[in-house]
Amino acid sequence: MAAAAVLTRGARGLCRSQGLRSVLRCSTTTALRPGPRVVIEAPRSANAYTHRAEAHTTRAHTSGAGAEPAAPAFQPRDPDWQSKVADSFAKQTFMAHLGAELTHCSPGEVHITTAASPALRQQHGFFHAGVTTSIADSAAGYAAFSLFESGAEVLSTEFKINLLNPALGDRLIARGRVLKPGKTLTVTQADVFGVDDSTGKETHVATMLATMMQLRQ
Repeated sequence: MAAAAVLTRGARGLCRSQGLRSVLRCSTTTALRPGPRVVIEAPRSANAYTHRAEAHTTRAHTSGAGAEPAAPAFQPRDPDWQSKVADSFAKQTFMAHLGAELTHCSPGEVHITTAASPALRQQHGFFHAGVTTSIADSAAGYAAFSLFESGAEVLSTEFKINLLNPALGDRLIARGRVLKPGKTLTVTQADVFGVDDSTGKETHVATMLATMMQLRQ
């Protein structure tokens, strides 16, 4: 989220033409290079977002620490929240450079995944911390963006990241979620996990706490 989100009509139209069925897949190109791959789960019915979930429900995200509490369900302010997130992510050529994919999008929560590549390693063979930080920032930013009003854009204003373990695995997944939405500033968190595809084991490698700004035109 180092740059403001910009929506593209082409990707939005593609999203709508798909009908947002069981899985929505969108891709677009920019003048510079192909955008990153977008794979978004279909939204639930509108009624699913008209109330907050119970405070003590749990989500089936697991790591070495076990199941973590689910974030509350939020009501999007923009009826086109899903397509605008897909459009904006598809514009991020840096995410394409990292091989990152948008793999989950729900109101207040976004997941971004990138596969292991020699180009993304540091000197010890781990994912570079720049990769970890970048996908965490984008996941947190788009989680906030999904709740913003129509026509607004998003920028990061600050973040703090703790690197908890060496970032090893076949892929990294950053799970961003909104902690506290606001009219101008939204507080978010992103947790990054290294995934071993042969065993399905996830290792918690980083946690980010970030603040995102809603820019109104």
